[in-house]
Amino acid sequence: MRLPELKIDLPEWKDSDFQCIKTAEARIARIANGAGKGSDSFKNACRKLLNAVIQDASASVSEIIVSSVDVRAFTFLLGSSEDFSQRVALSKQLFNRLTLPRSPLSKLSLLQLIRAYFIRYDTVANPETLSYWREFIEGQLSELSLNSESSDLSKYVKYSSMEPLNFTQILEI
Repeated sequence: MRLPELKIDLPEWKDSDFQCIKTAEARIARIANGAGKGSDSFKNACRKLLNAVIQDASASVSEIIVSSVDVRAFTFLLGSSEDFSQRVALSKQLFNRLTLPRSPLSKLSLLQLIRAYFIRYDTVANPETLSYWREFIEGQLSELSLNSESSDLSKYVKYSSMEPLNFTQILEI
């Protein structure tokens, strides 16, 4: 059995046919410029926090953190700026201040804070500060409602309550 030849007669595309796509692209570009690390508000928040620690006004760092963007900038700088992390005075009050704009922290801010914890672990001289930091992260992880079992945060939640292995346990493994 032979099928008849299929003929499709499509009109030529006009510029006006693409206008809705061009409008959507422009809208997405505006949204992208206002979000993330490239946004002016994020850059300004980073600048304010850096200036505060450079001027040795660590007390004012907690006063600067008033929005979610400020929290994101703080957690970003803590993990990515050696100068910032060495100068900022980490305290229980500062960690608690991170939850004022939003509790629990956003997943991005929490991931950045966890990353900073692992990066700065060996350079934080005060064991009490590390303890506050770890407890804060554990508290934030316990408040999360996660949909995916395979996400990094889900794994952190799963293993955050485990006791650390001591040297004898490692040798037994």
